[in-house]
Amino acid sequence: MERSYTVIAEFDALTKSLAYSSVDNRQASTLAHRVPNEEQWVAIDRLELRSKAAHADMASAVDALKAGDEYYNAAVLAGMSRFVRDVEQEISRFQQNRLRTES
Repeated sequence: MERSYTVIAEFDALTKSLAYSSVDNRQASTLAHRVPNEEQWVAIDRLELRSKAAHADMASAVDALKAGDEYYNAAVLAGMSRFVRDVEQEISRFQQNRLRTES
């Protein structure tokens, strides 16, 4: 869960500071949609990989916890799992939008 929190914090900071793809700053300032530059896309790609790894690790940890005898609060565990899943989905949706705009 901590890994997902770190990933989403980095993703939010990155998407808030997206560089305009246009060379003309006057024109860029009138555009509502900003497009990441190549360096930002690379960073987003890495965040996507980290979010997918955190999601897979969380699923494994949940399975192990449920298979064991250790007590856990099901509501808290469900909330943690949902957060990790939501982070992965948010970054994946951003990437899917990228693929649609590039084609």
